[in-house]
Amino acid sequence: MNTIYSFPQPENEKVQTYAKGSPEREKIQAALTEIRDIVMEVPVIIDGKPVYTDDVMEITAPHDNKKVIARVHMAGEKEIEAAIESALKAKESWMRLPCDHRAAVFNRAAQLLSEKYRYQINAANMVC
Repeated sequence: MNTIYSFPQPENEKVQTYAKGSPEREKIQAALTEIRDIVMEVPVIIDGKPVYTDDVMEITAPHDNKKVIARVHMAGEKEIEAAIESALKAKESWMRLPCDHRAAVFNRAAQLLSEKYRYQINAANMVC
């Protein structure tokens, strides 16, 4: 099969200044306020489903080691085996997808990160 794929030309995003009074500054401050006191519960994800274990590690903010920002459920041998099995199954269907469909998944992820979730992701990195 001779198929030629056409991908959009990549472009750099406009640099945001986050200057006082700017819309991006207001949005990042709102996102920071929203997540500042949340402790994230982070499960292991196997076959697209959350798995909560009894082995939990607390993650603290690097600038304030008394402030817990996440509780991460650690995978044991059973979870690791299940994850490997699930990944091998997913590999087969992923490999059968045409290249442009696989690229579309990553393009969509990039779009969500740069638009809808920009300020939440930036705020989460600032808290960490």
